[in-house]
Amino acid sequence: MSHEDELTPAERDALAWMPRELDPPRLLEERTVKALRGEGVLTPARWSRPPFPRLFAAAAAGLLLYLGGLATGQWLATRQTADALDALHQDNALQAATLVQRTGSAYAEAIAGLSRIPATADSQYLLQGREVALSAFIAAANQIVKLNPDDHVAVRILQALEHGDPSAVREGTRRVVWF
Repeated sequence: MSHEDELTPAERDALAWMPRELDPPRLLEERTVKALRGEGVLTPARWSRPPFPRLFAAAAAGLLLYLGGLATGQWLATRQTADALDALHQDNALQAATLVQRTGSAYAEAIAGLSRIPATADSQYLLQGREVALSAFIAAANQIVKLNPDDHVAVRILQALEHGDPSAVREGTRRVVWF
């Protein structure tokens, strides 16, 4: 005996439109599992963490470690570069001081040589030498004022040279600038 034989054609059509399986509602499934656990039929499920938080934590730790290493490396490189520049500047300062000393000595010797030339010599070249010596002197005084604005000697020399010294004595005598 078949079940299909017991149904009328209308019932068979209505039954054909119905789904063959239905999933139980989620709430029914949860209540059934809870009741079976309460009776001891089902053991409590082991709660396990999904793998994603561990994966994200490991990735974040790796990223922090990488960034920390990068920052430390940059800091060390910057520090080494700053130390190297300081050493270079100290070497340059020593070289500059030595060069200033040599140049100053050469300038003083050249002025002494220029002053030993008799006035009867070729006056055009003698005047040109004096103008060049004075221009170099003014440039040096300007640089000293830039280097140390509080240097009163250099400031007074520049003021006397720019405005002319009112206490200067006539030609043939020595000029004295009082400080």
